[in-house]
Amino acid sequence: MKNFSRTGISSILVVLLSACQSAAQYNLTQSVEYPDSWQTNLNTELAEQTSKKISEGQYLASWLQSDRLLTLIEEALQHNQNIQKQKLEVEKSRAYLARASAALWPDLNFSFSANRSQGSASDAQAASRFNAGVSASYQIDVWGKLNQAEQAAQLNYQINLANLKQAELDLVSSVTNLWFEKAAAMQVYALYQQRYENVKSNLEIIESGYQSGLNRALDVYLTRNDLENEKSRLLEQQERIDSLNRQLNLLLGGYPSEQLTTGSELQQLNYQFPSGVPAELIKRRPDVQKAWLAILVDNAELAIAHKNRFPSFSISASLNDSQSSLSDLFKEGIAWSLGASLFQPIFDAGNLKAAEQIAELELNQSELSYLQTLYAAFEEVETALSNLQALQQRLTYRLNSKQNAEKAEQLAFEQYLAGISSYSTYLEAQRRAYDARSQVIDIKKQIVVSQIQLHQSLGGDSALERLQRGSRE
Repeated sequence: MKNFSRTGISSILVVLLSACQSAAQYNLTQSVEYPDSWQTNLNTELAEQTSKKISEGQYLASWLQSDRLLTLIEEALQHNQNIQKQKLEVEKSRAYLARASAALWPDLNFSFSANRSQGSASDAQAASRFNAGVSASYQIDVWGKLNQAEQAAQLNYQINLANLKQAELDLVSSVTNLWFEKAAAMQVYALYQQRYENVKSNLEIIESGYQSGLNRALDVYLTRNDLENEKSRLLEQQERIDSLNRQLNLLLGGYPSEQLTTGSELQQLNYQFPSGVPAELIKRRPDVQKAWLAILVDNAELAIAHKNRFPSFSISASLNDSQSSLSDLFKEGIAWSLGASLFQPIFDAGNLKAAEQIAELELNQSELSYLQTLYAAFEEVETALSNLQALQQRLTYRLNSKQNAEKAEQLAFEQYLAGISSYSTYLEAQRRAYDARSQVIDIKKQIVVSQIQLHQSLGGDSALERLQRGSRE
């Protein structure tokens, strides 16, 4: 008998310990490959272009170098409808958390009723009845199921916070990208304007030469055709700028107007890439944190589904009285009751077992989603690093190409006026010079956007705050 008691007690302890295991701690069932370093070390490759290496990284405001852009970003974060919706989701999850926490406390209720009735007999007298009572009930959380339900609600609240951070991150990226898209578009517009003025000036020279018998009528018609084409390009590019303004105003949470004051400079940014172990940097991204929190939520849900198969215990108590006079309530004695109950599922045709299996499968799915999100984040950063390095090298080549094309354009026009080369040769040289200038503008824009994307791919300013906070702790 003594041996049986010890065995029974040991079995109960094992069940209790396994049932009450915290869902906050979780070990992945699949191994994760974390690199020791990035394949492209931006700080090393671009050391000549940076004035200072900062191991903690830099906040967006410290290297964007545009107060107007930062003002628009703040305005967007304050008024953008999608951000407002995400903030409401955070508030909703906070309310759900309050409900889950309330389940850990007893329920206390007060009831009161009054009625007056009279029988059908002719001599029956009307009578009044007043009833009042207080009742309380409490579910004893033996297995920690209610506690884990609260923990799941807390994790869902953190998921919504991560969703808000991700939405803010996406919004900042969109605003900054559109800002520099417009800056590049304005520079292209200025290039078109310059081309228009050049063609207009060339037309005057060629028409003057034609009237003097030095140039052919064909050259005059070709130049007039070029002038009309340049007018069309100016209108098309202006529409492009107006469209970007509408998109920016929409992100700012206002009417999509085509009027918005922005900058036109593609300033050379010197982004300082934070040093550190890649895994520590990546894990601070909102989407990666959200994927990890989803694992913890599903782990808590699995524990709850498992504990639903265990018995539940509750106690209840009540005090009540019923009198014919309101003033006599609780004066002549109080009726009371105290009870305890146990509920144990015995047969449900496998419903609870199936629910536990579903919860386990959902947990496995969350693991795979986390790994997918994690590796996608690594790929995004690696691609951004490689792309930025290649863009810096391409810019050097394009600047050389632009310089040569501009010299060739000037020489071709001088030779045409001297009668050495044809007008078509000059047109080809002019086209190449334009393409070279346009490509330089485009690559400068890509470099700026690539640096911003690299900063955002590491989680942006919010991840940087956590990185610096963790280094101090």
